[in-house]
Amino acid sequence: VVLDGKDGELKEYTDVRPFSFSPDGKRLAYSARKGRGDCVVLDGNEVLQSENGFDLARMLLFSPDSRHLAFVAIKSGADRVFLDGVEQGGFSAQKMDRVPQLAFSQDGKHLA
Repeated sequence: VVLDGKDGELKEYTDVRPFSFSPDGKRLAYSARKGRGDCVVLDGNEVLQSENGFDLARMLLFSPDSRHLAFVAIKSGADRVFLDGVEQGGFSAQKMDRVPQLAFSQDGKHLA
């Protein structure tokens, strides 16, 4: 990845998807293919590792205060919701085949 004209480390990634900047412009997140799975990279660190077997990571969303990152990762045909790299059990417990949208409250404390 090239950021502000500077080359990043050579990012083992293929099929890098659109970047998402936090509202304050200080944080950067993206999903990419690494090996046989998808990963999510936040501020240069993988918060979702490809070796965990996720087929696709999508819908990266920063909270309005830029402190949190939510995203959806697909595994075995089912969507799973993550907040700050941690799977959110309440969403998965609903056995949703597809999560159509993610939204944060204005204060960034709640995720729907």
